[in-house]
Amino acid sequence: MSDIQIVWEKFNVLEKQHKWEECQKLLETALIRYPDDINLITEYISACYTLNDYPPVEPWIHRLRDLMGGKLTPYHHSMMRHYIRRFADWTWYEAELKWLKNHLDSGYVMPFYLFGWPLTLSEHKKALRTYYARKKLDNVPKQCFDFSNRSFQNRPIKIGFVSPNWHNHPEITQTPSFYRFLNSDRFQVYFYDLSPLNPKDLPYKNKIVQISRQTFKNVSPMNDTQLANLIFFDQIDILVDLAGLSTGSRLKTFIQHPAPIQLSWLAYPETMGGLAGFDYLIADSFVIPPDKKDEYNEKVIYLEPSYQVYDENGLTEKFDVTRAELNLPENAFVFGCVGQDYKITPEYFQMWMRILKRVPNSVLWLHAVNPKLSENLRREAEKNGVDANRLVFFSRIDHQKYMWALKCVDLMLDTQYVNAHTTTSDSTFMGVPVLTCPGQRWVSRVCGSILNAMEMPELITQNEAEYEEKAVFYATHPTQYNQVKEKLAKNIKTTDFFNSKKYAEKFGQICMDLVKNYQK
Repeated sequence: MSDIQIVWEKFNVLEKQHKWEECQKLLETALIRYPDDINLITEYISACYTLNDYPPVEPWIHRLRDLMGGKLTPYHHSMMRHYIRRFADWTWYEAELKWLKNHLDSGYVMPFYLFGWPLTLSEHKKALRTYYARKKLDNVPKQCFDFSNRSFQNRPIKIGFVSPNWHNHPEITQTPSFYRFLNSDRFQVYFYDLSPLNPKDLPYKNKIVQISRQTFKNVSPMNDTQLANLIFFDQIDILVDLAGLSTGSRLKTFIQHPAPIQLSWLAYPETMGGLAGFDYLIADSFVIPPDKKDEYNEKVIYLEPSYQVYDENGLTEKFDVTRAELNLPENAFVFGCVGQDYKITPEYFQMWMRILKRVPNSVLWLHAVNPKLSENLRREAEKNGVDANRLVFFSRIDHQKYMWALKCVDLMLDTQYVNAHTTTSDSTFMGVPVLTCPGQRWVSRVCGSILNAMEMPELITQNEAEYEEKAVFYATHPTQYNQVKEKLAKNIKTTDFFNSKKYAEKFGQICMDLVKNYQK
């Protein structure tokens, strides 16, 4: 047996055991001897992506493209797009966008990773249809669950939430108070945890366990059909998906329809494109204007003023974070964009650089886990005539401390194709204004939804030109800027957005109405 065959045998064993770090080391060693093996390079990059270990990827993604002469497979194109998003290396941005638009029907376009690219809803749905066909989701064997004898009288309605994200994730940080208020005499709440048990996640899972009253179930070892049977056995009336097309979802369980009423909420800000098992979605009239409802395959249920929920009791510690700790200048105007790095696009970055040039005593605070991304963005700043030192980066930080660090920012700048969702909620809760320019799709209108709910229309712009002008205006007109901050501080207390109890009441009423309609 040749050396390369031995490598692949070892790799196949490790891959089945999900031992990604060992896979990475094995492939790294093999590439020393076989640096031109396309399959080795491909699997090595994939292992790095799985581990969120980005710096080693950069030289190999360039080598891969050179070896393939630009003639990439659909899978390699997806790797390139992921690289572009995570590294802000925009050398091939236009070429990859053109390829993507021409190959949405390839079936190899993972729909969740389409967020961040300038696509229309119809283009997104086209990618969904072919992706479902390739995954054979249209042919999942359906069980005949019988709900005809189920009575809803004289008992709480059972609501099941299914998620792979009961860990350090917005679904935990934003929802505990909501779940507490919802889990009442009228409703019995069940939680189905799709993620494998991990000791580091226990503090987050324990929050949900305490709320659940013994209905929290780790179901990660179950297959899709076993999970569907458990949900039916638990007699769940309303099954809520908190994953959509993100990693770890259980679409095949929902397709089997183990509950009489099934819906999508919070986690996936888009249509599921007609996939069986998704009857409803919860949105609001800002993210999906009434005249756009017909473009969605699900029945759209409005929860006003915003479908987003926030835990106003989540801030449990106080930190005195100074600008000096964050390497931010004390007397400068600090713009911020601290959401996930993949949301940054060349168009908006160039606009931010124009803003910095027009506001000389200003800096931009950015989040970058990957040091290669910060290197590339500093290089792009220089290309746009901005001193690279005016970009200040931070990496991981304790969530409670991060919340207080947000107060060091004067104005958050939203991204467009994928808005700041949780970051908008966190920032406004800490009294920091966020400036947005809503796009055409749901995922690009969430920041506007939150600001609309908080009655802050002055922070919602109609086009990119207005966005740029307002950013400069607030940075150079302290009186008007302070008026916005004061209004925001007042509205935090007087509007309904930071009120989990009211949100739970509205959500509960939706559930009651769904049951009534089902009974009819």
